[in-house]
Amino acid sequence: FPYTTLFRSRTKNIDLLEKTRRTKAKHGRTPKREQPGKNISQRPKEVETRTTFGHWEMDTVQGKKSAEDPVILVLAERLTRYNLAFKITSKTPNAVSRVITKLKELTGDYFDEIFKTITPDNGSEFFEVANEVDQVYYADAYSPWQRGTNENTNKLIRRHIPKGEDFDEKQDRDIEFIENWINTYPRGIFGFRTSEELFKEELEKITA
Repeated sequence: FPYTTLFRSRTKNIDLLEKTRRTKAKHGRTPKREQPGKNISQRPKEVETRTTFGHWEMDTVQGKKSAEDPVILVLAERLTRYNLAFKITSKTPNAVSRVITKLKELTGDYFDEIFKTITPDNGSEFFEVANEVDQVYYADAYSPWQRGTNENTNKLIRRHIPKGEDFDEKQDRDIEFIENWINTYPRGIFGFRTSEELFKEELEKITA
């Protein structure tokens, strides 16, 4: 497990392409789906207090408002504020699941220690995450403040990618540049240390 590269650079968007054929949605009202996992109110106290490493929030950042267009999948770690960002083919469960699968391949036996919990919003694109990760807690509908780390990260991403911009033109290097910029700027909350520094220290504790 190459923690010195923070495992991000080994993942390319070509690895995350959907392999199944998509079907067109039928017209008419979509039936309401129940959350497949636990509610955010059931999260362990240590997640709420940001006292331990390995608790992540998950969200998507959209360009065009279409489920058929590429989006950026963002994972933000609550203790260090470290983020991972991936351009995925569409806002679908299959595309999200492929990222989780790739992260499992890259982190191997350390996956459960690095990704102890994940808290996504309750969009249907995240409904397969509960089948991929043991501890998944879904935020309430229309409650972005419940994932404050995600919200702050998304605002930083929007400095580089305004709303409505076409993600088709964004390449791996563009997403990696934004991710690196967020992770390496000094944060006052950490005494002007960077998220990357703190994240690497936590990985070293796990892999030592």
